[in-house]
Amino acid sequence: MPGKRSLNAAVIRSAKRERKAITLDVKLEVLRQFEVGEKLSQIAKALGLAVSTVATIRDDKDKIKASSQIATPLRASRLTRYRSAVMETMERLLRVWLEDQSQRNVPECHHYSEEGQEFV
Repeated sequence: MPGKRSLNAAVIRSAKRERKAITLDVKLEVLRQFEVGEKLSQIAKALGLAVSTVATIRDDKDKIKASSQIATPLRASRLTRYRSAVMETMERLLRVWLEDQSQRNVPECHHYSEEGQEFV
């Protein structure tokens, strides 16, 4: 039948690609090359990146330049966000409460029917 795909095509489509973290240094190099006037495909080929990745870096230019102003090493591939002290305290208290409930063998999740009967 002409409308059906082969089994191999389905297997290939479901295979996930491994994500690659791009350092801030590489992103800034992409932006420098854009400022010089190089084309998207030329930059992608020179740096071994996908054209869509280079386009995303170009679109996020302001965010990338702002993060480069922060005192972080250029080789960093990830910027860390810190939570507020209130949030950390709440998470610590929640973890203590959950451990206490676990030691008491209390189920973590309770569901009630419309009649008010509890079931897990």
